[in-house]
Amino acid sequence: MLKKSEKILAFVVGVIIIPLVLLWVGWSQVSPLFQGDFTQHLGSIEVSYITMARFIKDSLPGFAWQPRWYMGYPMSVLYTPLVPVFEYVMGIMTSWSFGHSYRVLTGASYIATLVSLYFFARYLFANTLAGFLSALVYGILPSIMSLMYPEVAADRFAIDFIEPRRFTILVRWGEGPHVVGLFFVCISAWFLVNFLREGSKWWLFFGAVMTALTLLTNSIAAWGLAILAFSLLFGEAAGKDGSWRTVFGRGLVFAAVSFGF
Repeated sequence: MLKKSEKILAFVVGVIIIPLVLLWVGWSQVSPLFQGDFTQHLGSIEVSYITMARFIKDSLPGFAWQPRWYMGYPMSVLYTPLVPVFEYVMGIMTSWSFGHSYRVLTGASYIATLVSLYFFARYLFANTLAGFLSALVYGILPSIMSLMYPEVAADRFAIDFIEPRRFTILVRWGEGPHVVGLFFVCISAWFLVNFLREGSKWWLFFGAVMTALTLLTNSIAAWGLAILAFSLLFGEAAGKDGSWRTVFGRGLVFAAVSFGF
């Protein structure tokens, strides 16, 4: 049995110190994103997500038809709505421009995903070190795609640190919703595992909300969550003798409620 002092130390390290270290790792990479409005990289498509917030502003109160993109489209099917809606709301609540709101959201998500991944992996493997290493490797190493394709490895511009692929995707190519969606993926998966193991209605409710936010943020993140969810479902079913029916039943319930949201 751990002594009380050992439990306190484990809590401080696992819940305070390690998350702060991970926040620093993310901040050290993207802190300049929290300043300014627009990117200097002409290949970036972040202008589309920034312009969507302007579309929302121009279309209200009718919120009906936007004629200035893709030969026009109904605003009810606005692509990746969470990011531009956030920009619009922050523009109302603060003096920020849409571009600056975009930078704050994507930069904060880039950093916070390291922490959400840490807590998810820490819970999944019941090991603090496993969670820390998972988040640290994800935070500082390039993706395996750079090892498979030379053109991916060459697509980098940082000179003072090893460049994670998600850094390039956000900073050079402007795929902000990809980065924001990853934050929700980790949280949704954490709620899913808890629900599969315990069956609490609160794990179900908050997990379904986070799943819905993932889909509202980015379709690629949603596909990633679907693959991860299937992996977790089969992993939990295989790890418990005689309870696979319960696990699959809860998985179907989680999927149905998430789809309902």
